[in-house]
Amino acid sequence: MKQLYCLFIVLALFAGNLFAQQPAQQSAENAPLSLEDCLNIGLERNFDLRIVRNEEIIARNNATRGNAGQLPSIALNGGYNGNYFGNHYTLPNDSTSGTAASYNGTLNAAITAEWTLFNGFSIQSNYARLQELKAMGELNTRMALEDFVANLSAEYYNYIKEQLSLANLKASLEFSQDRLYI
Repeated sequence: MKQLYCLFIVLALFAGNLFAQQPAQQSAENAPLSLEDCLNIGLERNFDLRIVRNEEIIARNNATRGNAGQLPSIALNGGYNGNYFGNHYTLPNDSTSGTAASYNGTLNAAITAEWTLFNGFSIQSNYARLQELKAMGELNTRMALEDFVANLSAEYYNYIKEQLSLANLKASLEFSQDRLYI
């Protein structure tokens, strides 16, 4: 039984390796990608572009009058505190004694409203700064997208050029082999 179990384990381990490297079959999935397909896949899956887009969204969300301090702020605070008191103790003659249990509860609530009317134009400058950060985020996203498209296009055309060079070298090799036989 032990040998059968060991044989089963060995076969299970090697069975996965039998199908590990299958020859590539030409199908629609393995067809070469066009530049447009490469760009679409790259724009969807590039993490640097995702980060830049997220930073742009954050800058856009931060560019509000509330973050600059122009809007009033309202705070609501509340709290509850409860204490339970009860004393029970044992006397030397094994009798128990104590005071009656008492409960003390306190509830607090507060609302606070603040509005800065004038702060030496710092509110206006903060809002202008947030608007500039928003514009910078949009420009950074555009610049990252354009750089990515330019780099990917250059690499794609370099790949096409190398494929043509390889095809020319194969044709030259065939021609040279044919001349060798003549």
